[in-house]
Amino acid sequence: MQRLDVSTECPSCGGPLDFKEGSNAVQCRYCGSNLLVTGRKQVLSYYVEPKTDEHRAAASVLTARESRGEGECRIAGMRLYFIPYYRLSGHDLRWERAMEDPGTESITPPAFARDSAYADAVGTDARHRSLLLPLAGGLLDIFFGGGSSSGTALPGVPSAGMLKEMESVLRARGDSPGNLFSGELQLAERYLEKNFLACSLSGMGIYSLGVRTSALALRLFHKETLSAKGRIVAADVSIEAALARGMKTELPEGLLYRAVIGRILSLVYFPFWVVEMECAGKRSLSLVDAVTRAVVASGLPLSLYEALDRTTAEAQHRTAGFRTLVCPNCGGDFPVKPDDVVFFCAACVRAWQIYGSDLREVPYRFAAVRVSVKEGEAVPYLPFWVLRTERDGGPRRFFVPAFRYRRLKTLSDIATALTRTQPDYSVSENTDPEIRSGISYGCYYDQEDAALMALFVREGMRAKQRAGTAEEKEEISFSAAELVWFPFLIKGPDLVDPFTGRALPKNALL
Repeated sequence: MQRLDVSTECPSCGGPLDFKEGSNAVQCRYCGSNLLVTGRKQVLSYYVEPKTDEHRAAASVLTARESRGEGECRIAGMRLYFIPYYRLSGHDLRWERAMEDPGTESITPPAFARDSAYADAVGTDARHRSLLLPLAGGLLDIFFGGGSSSGTALPGVPSAGMLKEMESVLRARGDSPGNLFSGELQLAERYLEKNFLACSLSGMGIYSLGVRTSALALRLFHKETLSAKGRIVAADVSIEAALARGMKTELPEGLLYRAVIGRILSLVYFPFWVVEMECAGKRSLSLVDAVTRAVVASGLPLSLYEALDRTTAEAQHRTAGFRTLVCPNCGGDFPVKPDDVVFFCAACVRAWQIYGSDLREVPYRFAAVRVSVKEGEAVPYLPFWVLRTERDGGPRRFFVPAFRYRRLKTLSDIATALTRTQPDYSVSENTDPEIRSGISYGCYYDQEDAALMALFVREGMRAKQRAGTAEEKEEISFSAAELVWFPFLIKGPDLVDPFTGRALPKNALL
């Protein structure tokens, strides 16, 4: 997953401060200040600094006209606009049916069945949110504060037109598209990254940021700063509509269940020059990318001004903030681990999780499991969320890794193995320094992500146990979540789960 760079200034010394989008902590390389980056799971706003001035933008338009052999024109006016885009990213897990061989008389499906790029999401509706509310509480409200995009086709992935054509062929034969997906249950994983317009504009060829932002630094949105540079186009697509669009899938027949965890939804304002041209007494507009100088579109009607200048209700833009990264209880320093959502205080041995702009204490315990290590070697501990449900039948506890790992499938596998095993262990609030020294891996996933992963694990277990049988979806909610650190065995380059014997290569831990 491409994590974009964000550039701003240190609130302590005013020096340049750079960090990755989605980071929760950063250290200033000039004054050494440790800072908490606030706004986790809120929709934060950024902008991209223009690199092309009006003279170069005008030259690009005139050069493009000359290369097409068009007549002489004059520049009648120029305006710089910042056009908003939504950017959605996350970690994507899916249970899907593998495609069966359709036979010699069937059409040959394109090579997208096992390519995870074809399905961007199932959707986040009120039912999914309601499953998590008893557990996550206000955390979901932090994230949910208040048509299909065009773009370059991916290799091996069918377009919407191809899918409709395939479906029409199958239905003409009296078959069902779902019959393509009657094979073995499989887990697919990918990193989701998608961006699209956050306003009602069409016909200009600017539907997506594409890969441009991967080479650009974002800056924190400040209305006064952007207003001094150009005009801000209103973002009139709601956050709910943006999530629905970003989490849309075009081919759901083979998809049984999907979870997108670690989601980040951002609003990015990108600069474009609108150049007004007068040619033979007629006026039209050209659109120029204010970063690359590329002429995106030409011959646009003057009515585009009205669409760009259209005003809506004033949007509430949130931006990342900064606070000194210290323990709220004792003022002790936290280590700067940008990806951690839980910060552990070595002084008062309390743990704190970031919620939006706040740090709230989260209870944690250690599993009292005896493991053997070499003399002088610390026992490595890995964090898990233990989620409890009050439902009758099936697992009553779900064990979900809270640590970050290179492969999402591995996290699902270990969560499934532990949930099936339902291990017995005693817990301790032991604050012995020797135990705390083994906490070298922090928490990357919070309770909401853990609940999504638990639901995903549950659906996989149910699908495998009752393959081929029709079954209504059973609602489930979690009554409690507990953060528990489990000791692991050290075997060469691996860490081994003491309950199931599953090995995790240490070099894949992030």
